[in-house]
Order: sequence, then structure tokens, then C-alpha cells
Amino acid sequence: MKKVVFICVLSLLVLFSANAQGFYFDIGVGVGTGRSLESGYGFGISIDGGFKMGYRPHDTLPLYFVGSICFYFPYSYIFGIGLVYYPIPMLQLAGSMGVSISPGRERGLAYDISLALDTGGRKNGFLMGTKFFNALHGRDFYFAIGVFARYAYR
Repeated sequence: MKKVVFICVLSLLVLFSANAQGFYFDIGVGVGTGRSLESGYGFGISIDGGFKMGYRPHDTLPLYFVGSICFYFPYSYIFGIGLVYYPIPMLQLAGSMGVSISPGRERGLAYDISLALDTGGRKNGFLMGTKFFNALHGRDFYFAIGVFARYAYR
């Protein structure tokens, strides 16, 4: 937990000191529902949250390469890399893939895919969208779907 707080504080310091054209940062929370396929256990309401930070390599291409840290309670945490793409200025498609750690300390692989409506201006945005999450821990397969709200700086 101390490492996560340290990374969050460090990321905010970088955010406030960066004026780069291609810098990207978002943070937010969401709610959803999901289940485990192995045990068939449904989790009812799940909570997700996290942040992404990255960079756009070229000014004319609306594609950002990001690092992400997300949690999906009670399923797992995901630490990985991803892409954020704006096919049109008001629509965001994003995906992340990485290492997943379950509450039982099992390690596995996970990914999430999201689609969001961006209601902000040129630099600051407010994202509202939906997200799909999958994680594989040993023989158990978790999945969740939900809605989220995020603040984005780009």
C-alpha cells in the first residue's frame, strides 16, 4: 500500500511539472458487477479505480502509450501497460494489459478494455464510459463489467 501511495504522489508531482504537448494522465472510479467462472461465485457490486499516465509520441496521431495501475475490488489489482486512442475528439477507446494480483496473493494475467465519452475541452476532460475486465489466476477466471467516471489531462 505504501508503494501505491508513493507512486500516486510521484505521478501527481510529474503531472504538475509537465507541460509537454503529448502528456496524458487520467484518474477515476467506477462500479460494476462480475463473477468467477471456476467457482461460479457472483460478487454483486464491484468497485474499480486507478490511474493511467503516458505520452503521445506524435502530435498528429491521437494515440497515447500509457502505464496503468488499477484495482477491481474484490477481484484483483493490475499493473501494466496500455493504449489510449481518440478516433474522434469526443470518443476514447482504451485498453490495458498486465500482471494481476488477486486478494489471495495469486499472480496472473489481466486486461481491461474501455469505451468512454469525453466531455472536456482541449487539455482537460471528463470521461464517462463502460469497462470490461478479465483476469486469469491459476485455474480461476474472473470477469467484470461496469461504468466509470474519470478526469483526464492530455
